[in-house]
Amino acid sequence: MRALVKAERLLSDFIATARRTPAPRRTAAPSHVAPVRSAPLRQRELSAKEVNEHVARLVCLSRAICDLSLPVRLAGRMLHSADVASLTDQIEGHVQAVYDLLDSYRAAHPEIIEALKKGGDENARVIEIELSSAGKQLAKLRTVGHGAQLDIDPQYLPLDSE
Repeated sequence: MRALVKAERLLSDFIATARRTPAPRRTAAPSHVAPVRSAPLRQRELSAKEVNEHVARLVCLSRAICDLSLPVRLAGRMLHSADVASLTDQIEGHVQAVYDLLDSYRAAHPEIIEALKKGGDENARVIEIELSSAGKQLAKLRTVGHGAQLDIDPQYLPLDSE
């Protein structure tokens, strides 16, 4: 439980610092990605209460992401095959955006992960492993449809393709 709290606080620190740090110039999001709610940049340090509120929001968002795992995996089964492409494009765009946000912040501020490692916090290694794994899965998307052989269990296939 302590590890989860530490990870949540680390992510909160990432986001708080990201809001204070000018963002790197980004390319435009693909047209199939819906706009994400944008908050104005904060010009002041957050109070402890505000930080806790943001950490609570991050915990809820993390849980929501986990709870969406099965519906995303089974979307092909739940939708008509004609709708799968559109939904896939939208989900891919949103997942790529979240990954890019977290990975670019980590890359821009390596001192945070290094400080955690020096302090003996194992969450630093877990963050690196999970970001790497997410990056590999996103890279694998580029091979789909280009001769890549992926083992897809029939339980994920659309009902109208059987």
